[in-house]
Amino acid sequence: MFFRSTPTATPPENPEQAQAQLADLKLYYFSSCPFCQRVLRHLQALELEVELCDISASTAHRNALQQGGGRTTVPCLYIGKEERWLYESKDIITFIDQRIAETN
Repeated sequence: MFFRSTPTATPPENPEQAQAQLADLKLYYFSSCPFCQRVLRHLQALELEVELCDISASTAHRNALQQGGGRTTVPCLYIGKEERWLYESKDIITFIDQRIAETN
């Protein structure tokens, strides 16, 4: 099964401002997870970065996800400003798109 970014995934008009909107985010992921790859490809299409926390490469990341979010399901986006853990790739992509839209 392959996932593609949405056709509307184009880089924001003001990339510096958009990147600043994502400064408080951390994406917990597992490199072989297709749903994680969906989110990563979407970020790549937007030409934006968030802090990446690979739970397969770091026990500390896995423990942080378990303690903070209550489970180790990925992808999971930690939203620092709200101290919220957001699961589900489509919900994460929608959240990121909404944050970016605030800058345009």
